[in-house]
Amino acid sequence: MKGWNGGERGSIRTCDQAIVDLGITGCNLLQPSSMDLKIVAWVSKDTYLLTKETMDVTFTYDDGFGQIVVNMTASFLFYDINVPVAITLLDEAIAAEDVLEQRQRTR
Repeated sequence: MKGWNGGERGSIRTCDQAIVDLGITGCNLLQPSSMDLKIVAWVSKDTYLLTKETMDVTFTYDDGFGQIVVNMTASFLFYDINVPVAITLLDEAIAAEDVLEQRQRTR
């Protein structure tokens, strides 16, 4: 059965190899011809801690026939910084065997 990458399912094949197998030449999709990156950060006036960040990235690929432009936008919110966190372990986690101890016994 063919996998998503054109090879047999479970096989590892690079995108470059898939492009060569398809007979496409003059195309390097893995290395953009240009990249623009814009990051905007908001910092609290009171605490001087980061509160929000947006990131816009544009990749331009020249495939020999035209250009392919990929735009990505991400937004991050930062809150509850330095606030105590209560972690409650499940009974299974408390009873779990230490991996390092188990490894030392098997040597």
